[in-house]
Amino acid sequence: MKNNFFIIILLSALSTSGFGQQKDTTLSYNFSQFWRETGHYFTTPLHWEGSDAIVIGSLLAGTAVAYALESPAAPVIPGTNSYLTRPLYNGTLAQIGDFYGGLYMPFILFGGFGGYSLITGDITARKIAFELGQSCLYAAAITGVLKVVVGRARPYTGEGKSSFYFFGGLTSGHDAFPSGHMTEAMALSTVLAFNANPLWLKILCYVPVPFTFFARAYQGYHWISDCVLGAGIGFFTAKWCEDAHGRVDDAPTKTGSLEVKSVWPLTVSMVIN
Repeated sequence: MKNNFFIIILLSALSTSGFGQQKDTTLSYNFSQFWRETGHYFTTPLHWEGSDAIVIGSLLAGTAVAYALESPAAPVIPGTNSYLTRPLYNGTLAQIGDFYGGLYMPFILFGGFGGYSLITGDITARKIAFELGQSCLYAAAITGVLKVVVGRARPYTGEGKSSFYFFGGLTSGHDAFPSGHMTEAMALSTVLAFNANPLWLKILCYVPVPFTFFARAYQGYHWISDCVLGAGIGFFTAKWCEDAHGRVDDAPTKTGSLEVKSVWPLTVSMVIN
């Protein structure tokens, strides 16, 4: 039920908006390009410059500040989860946040843009689908490794915010840092925002992200610092993908605009300005 509810909200938002990008016929957005760019992405640290170090340092500093300010976990009785009793634990906002940062959303968006591209041959939709999949996979790889290596206890365990177990992320409940939901939510929203034409739509693309932040912290799955670092990984990974292909912000006036005219029956059109 909550899945259908969120999908309806998303498609309703798209019904009066467009995603556009200059058609770049020099990029095919296929597996060959994916593997080539995968190598480029994971070797990027070898080519970092001073400005990159400042960005990474700022992200780590922000995470450290969040860690210093966040409160310890609420005491729990062994074998119980005190967060389950919170009044908004299963509320609408938490459900939307969980769903948007969960496993299904990348497949829904990737399938929607990718399917449209296959049907129409539109390179704009193909680019967006490619970047959605690319950014989520890259960011998830980084987040997954950190989860295992750092091994931070989740808040609901009651072990406290300073409980770290080297390679403890292989154990359930010791894989809090960073937040995978926040990583995914920020990656998805950033790809959509960078491919959106109006400023108001760029802002709208980020609206679900605070819901995910709220859900993961409120339900006791993550600390605030987990969410901060996850959001940073998702954003900068998606930005790297966009910069590699060209962003709508940098495109000339002539663009393609993908529009959903109605939710039911689903009507989609491609408008060339």
